[in-house]
Amino acid sequence: MRLKRASAFTLIELLTVIAIIGILAAILIPVVGSVRESARSSQCISNLRQIHTAFTLYADDNGGRLPYGGNRNEVRFSDQTHSNIRWNGAIFPYMAETQNMSANARQGFLFDFAQNAPTVFRCLSAGDDHQGYHYKSNIRVTPPNQRRHISHFESTVVLVVDGGGSNGPANGYKIAPGSARDLFASNGVSFRHNDTANVVFMGGNVSSVQRADLPPVSTDPERELTLWGPQPR
Repeated sequence: MRLKRASAFTLIELLTVIAIIGILAAILIPVVGSVRESARSSQCISNLRQIHTAFTLYADDNGGRLPYGGNRNEVRFSDQTHSNIRWNGAIFPYMAETQNMSANARQGFLFDFAQNAPTVFRCLSAGDDHQGYHYKSNIRVTPPNQRRHISHFESTVVLVVDGGGSNGPANGYKIAPGSARDLFASNGVSFRHNDTANVVFMGGNVSSVQRADLPPVSTDPERELTLWGPQPR
């Protein structure tokens, strides 16, 4: 009686299988990462659209005037008023997220930006260790000491862009487009979506732009009014 020899993989077969798995992993891992980043970018774009809508609603309730970029805003909820906050706090009552917050939660948000920023002000691509707000406004649109009229700006002017750094009080939640140092510093525009930044313009359209699409005014004066709008007077 002949015994059946047990079948087994040869060394060459095992190495072949391992090589195939390695090739598939090399192909799939970047694809999965790209898909995940695309989803995060889509959420970021949705945030910026909501921010634009809130800016518009704020202007409608304030004679066409946009909020300050500094510390002179006043926010009025139906049950209380808060002062001394920035543009992001001024438009906060116009966010859908506000409707689900208690008065105490609002109070905590307004007095502790870094820890209590609502999800609409946070970009998933910024990472968990990036505290506070992840978006910055164009300082031409929201200067520190003026409430500019919405009609002063063409639809192509930048309103809010992906911001870098801590976005804490020291940098005022604003982008200063006057120089490359201010615009592309570590706390300036953040190109965190596969080397692009999401931008919402005054007209409400949102685009993913590369660094070359946002030249500092000092090196491209012809685009000053088109991209950044008139200097505050």
